[in-house]
Amino acid sequence: MTLTRAFLALPLMLTLALAGCGNDPNRGAGNTLLKDITQVLRKTVSKGGNKGGAQTDAQVAQLVPLALKRVKGSALLALLNDGKQVAVLGEQENRAGYMTYTTTERQTLTLRGGIITSSRGLGGDLMSSSVDETARLVRARSAGQGQRVMRFLTGDWQEVGLSFACRVSRDQAETIPTATRGNVQTQRMIEICRSTSGGTTFTNIYWVSGGGTIWQSRQWLGNDNGYIAVSLLRP
Repeated sequence: MTLTRAFLALPLMLTLALAGCGNDPNRGAGNTLLKDITQVLRKTVSKGGNKGGAQTDAQVAQLVPLALKRVKGSALLALLNDGKQVAVLGEQENRAGYMTYTTTERQTLTLRGGIITSSRGLGGDLMSSSVDETARLVRARSAGQGQRVMRFLTGDWQEVGLSFACRVSRDQAETIPTATRGNVQTQRMIEICRSTSGGTTFTNIYWVSGGGTIWQSRQWLGNDNGYIAVSLLRP
């Protein structure tokens, strides 16, 4: 299954879900905030800006609260495919600090402290990662260098490991909208990684609060799936 198909559940449910939304006046402020979050995320993965348009962002903002009612515990909003595909993922399990989130179609992302370490059911999956060195820098909002290893599943079901030399740097301070805390002051952290064997370079971006929480990020999932943008809807 490709990444695009894996995250089609939310857009396909959009029309049916909106039919039950009504005109609840109490939803206004929350919807506006969620629309802002979607717009911010879309810009991080869309090469041409907000290709989805304001209407799509508004629709997502109405659907997310409905999806959250079905989700217990922590939840994520994820955008991919150049910002066109959207999904809400709910907490499935927390094992030794590795939090696994799942879509309604049971595709999963596993994160450690807000950094994606693996995926399942997306095609070309990230099977596992060793990211402790750079993750520590990102969450501490400190500059430095480190290594990361990412292991991918190939089309012939073989697991291939890629080693990267990464540089983490501090960018600018930025206030971003969040679903549960309103506007949050964050430090934008940049992680630039280059394959030690050459040929592959990617840039991850993280918005990190003073307590080390990664509220928003754009992270690379491999050559097959490219970048995914993630917002922490509910810690």
